[in-house]
Amino acid sequence: MSPPTQLSVSYIPEEDRLLLRVGFAAEEAQFWLTRRFVQLSWPVLTGAVRYGPPVAPQQVAPVMAPAAREELHAFQREAALQQADFATRYDTQRTPVWSGPVLATEFGLQNNAQGQPVMAIRNGAGVGIELVLDVGLHAGLVRLIEQAVAQSGWALELAQENAGAAPVAAKAVH
Repeated sequence: MSPPTQLSVSYIPEEDRLLLRVGFAAEEAQFWLTRRFVQLSWPVLTGAVRYGPPVAPQQVAPVMAPAAREELHAFQREAALQQADFATRYDTQRTPVWSGPVLATEFGLQNNAQGQPVMAIRNGAGVGIELVLDVGLHAGLVRLIEQAVAQSGWALELAQENAGAAPVAAKAVH
């Protein structure tokens, strides 16, 4: 699949779930995210992704102190959020990849051969997608999930994980 062009996360009260929509050029993948799924996947999503290379490897000192790495990632997230377009309405005219939203039960992050974090989200039958999470996509997804959870009334405290979080390749299964 091509890289996504839009993301949407909204709380659907009738389902008591979040609806994650990942829009591509002409298609979209839809996932139901339960409270438990969000709670289990959140530390992996917010913690492990910071272990991917934040900038080109030749631009970073061979060994970076954890505090300096965290500051660099925080700066990059804020810069990405400043450039993100949260004002444009999600394009609902895309063709769904599946007949309807699939219930997300598996979540994982691993680095690809280029050192980029790749997020996998699937249902119990293995139906799902993998997305390379650049800084902008990751920051936008985290922000959208935070906003949807705030609207849900789930009383989840979604804290950003610190630099001591588990390394990439962690997996949360619902």
